[in-house]
Amino acid sequence: MNQDIRIILEKLEYCLKNDTYEGLETQSIELKPSLPNVKGKEAKSIYQSINAFLNTKGGIIIIGIKDWNNKTPKRYELKGYIEEYENPLKAVEQKFTIFRNSAEYKNISNYLQYEIIDFLSQRICILYVNELPEDEKFVYFEQVAYKRVLTGDTEIQADEIEKHEAYKEELKGRRELLPVEGATIEDISIDKINDYIYQINRRNQLHNTKPNLESAIPFLIQKMFLLKATEQPTVLGMLVCGNNPETFLGLRATVRVFLHSKIKAADDKDQYTGNVLDLMRRSLSFVLKSIQVGVTRDEAGKDVAEYPENLISESINNALAHRDYKMDDYVRVVVRPNEHIEITNPGSFKTQLVIQELRQDLPFRRIIPASKPTNPNLAQVLSIFAKWEGLGNGMAGLVSAALESKTDVPYYKFNTSDSLSLYINKGKLIDDSINLIFEIYEGYIRKKLKGNPFSNAMKEAFAYLYKSQLLNQKGYYTILLTSDNNHEDAIENLCSAGLIYRHPKSPVYHDVFMVDNAFIQTHFGEKMLEVFGIEYERLNPEQQSLLQLIYQYNTFNETGKITANKAGNILWFRKHKFVANQKEYDAFKRKIRTQFNQLEIKKFITREGKSVHTHYMINSDFLKNRLF
Repeated sequence: MNQDIRIILEKLEYCLKNDTYEGLETQSIELKPSLPNVKGKEAKSIYQSINAFLNTKGGIIIIGIKDWNNKTPKRYELKGYIEEYENPLKAVEQKFTIFRNSAEYKNISNYLQYEIIDFLSQRICILYVNELPEDEKFVYFEQVAYKRVLTGDTEIQADEIEKHEAYKEELKGRRELLPVEGATIEDISIDKINDYIYQINRRNQLHNTKPNLESAIPFLIQKMFLLKATEQPTVLGMLVCGNNPETFLGLRATVRVFLHSKIKAADDKDQYTGNVLDLMRRSLSFVLKSIQVGVTRDEAGKDVAEYPENLISESINNALAHRDYKMDDYVRVVVRPNEHIEITNPGSFKTQLVIQELRQDLPFRRIIPASKPTNPNLAQVLSIFAKWEGLGNGMAGLVSAALESKTDVPYYKFNTSDSLSLYINKGKLIDDSINLIFEIYEGYIRKKLKGNPFSNAMKEAFAYLYKSQLLNQKGYYTILLTSDNNHEDAIENLCSAGLIYRHPKSPVYHDVFMVDNAFIQTHFGEKMLEVFGIEYERLNPEQQSLLQLIYQYNTFNETGKITANKAGNILWFRKHKFVANQKEYDAFKRKIRTQFNQLEIKKFITREGKSVHTHYMINSDFLKNRLF
């Protein structure tokens, strides 16, 4: 019996003895009363739950407890498990078909385990249900496939089934199940096999440990660590349980790590080989060691690392879980302190996950967050070791970290058709550059909102979309921001205000949001020619850029007036994420001040106020004054 069930039973015992109630059903725990007969509604209910657990993430059914959660007051009733009524459980293996309209039943015996125990004055049955591999989903009960949603069993809709069938077609040539040339069962570690079995048994107690390799063969074949016909190890088997897997897998069992700092003496690099779990652990350790130089303090004075540890761990794990194991290439992790972490792996996204529109006027490049693993059997093993959750948390975590200002916007770079890099960027989503955008467009935003508040959630969603759009223009791919992965109300409010809009080329079911073009259009050369004529073309590029910024601020800011200091800040942060060198920053600001003075002398701008409070405006009468 695993620890989770012990805790549940302790709580049930307390509730029954004290006539109290605490909700105990979860996404993975279901309570059922005894089964009076094969055709009764209780039997159908348990079949539906077994079906849902098989099709989702597995779960545990406790039989013999009635949950009166629809009564007042709510209560539990101990019904007990009666062996003479267990025929419905014995019949379960002939209840689920592999197709909706098929008479071919799926053998699920390897995914079920029963345990009958004494509980208070009765006996109860604990039924452990393991998740089916992705390529064996979905199974049907009475022509319906169910999935577990929160505490209930829900019918899987036709469009989801259709998508999964297409996904299964892609998996037919799975790289993780390729045979490993030259390897034999003797190259498998019995200790690693038993470690895996121990992890399984922590959840469901399904397997005995193995005394030797010969006794482990049926288990290894079932888990696809060995091919059934030849008993030859697969890539999966060597990655999880192999002795020195790099001997046979080469770069497929390799991670190379690099630390590139601005001080050459501090650079570091290493190469790790071996078991996939060791690769994950050692790669994470290297990154955590390398980012210690980036520790800062939060508002409470506590040390905060450059990046959330769980985010780095998930990203490294996902790279190894989803990489293409047919390619003899390694995963690469590069740490650049105060800049980013780059994780490169062989392979690419499935075609249906990449949505893009490459027209120059309104381009976008987005990745749809998805939980379907590229290597489903490996993913299932990693989930047992708590290294992969299968809920789309990898991409959702990247988006959430940005929206919570733990990192800047992450993005992907397609290096080649079979190489992909993830960049996790240091910084904050709402940084100095974004705050300056909000300041420049303060009046414009206020007018758009029509008296409604510009909430923090709206600012975060807007900043994410704004930065995504700029990254997309540079050829990088960002993760789609959707109502599913964050900020549904904020997106709706921004759309209502006209601060963002749905791209007309958005695919069905996946809205691509773009920010109002006024925020993206930062080049006003045509307007400058209209105001200043040919004299504008005689200015140097720095002065032209400065004039365009002054015009932009005059047009969209509530006051409409800009200081030289403010202009220097804006122009600096358009090129830099932060001030790394104070002397360079100060020199840049002095140069901007000089440009202001020159533009004022030439009558391109006019001033109001004195000293540090001087504000500047575009001289809209420039051409008129020259005529007279």
